[in-house]
Amino acid sequence: MEIHPAARLLRFATSAASIWAAHQGDAAPAPLDHRRGEDALVTRPLADVGVDVLPPGGYVFAARLQEGATLAEAAEALSNPDEFGTHLVGLVGAGAVAAIIPGDLK
Repeated sequence: MEIHPAARLLRFATSAASIWAAHQGDAAPAPLDHRRGEDALVTRPLADVGVDVLPPGGYVFAARLQEGATLAEAAEALSNPDEFGTHLVGLVGAGAVAAIIPGDLK
């Protein structure tokens, strides 16, 4: 699998991605725990910037793919292999996937 060149993985010591996301609409932002660190994926599908807070394991999974690991190798990095599908769907849905490479599941 090839991660889109414009996709970026970020690791924050605070809830920076949630704070940014909370201030993108017209609604009043929900209370946030500013002391909680989080991982984020920044993408630009259709030239619109998207910031997604990654679930636990999401950063490691995506980072392995960015490093050139196969899907199977990236799945091995997860503490819970049952989360493989959730992480893969999240990356595709966010526009972070540039290509699926045949044979990548081996």
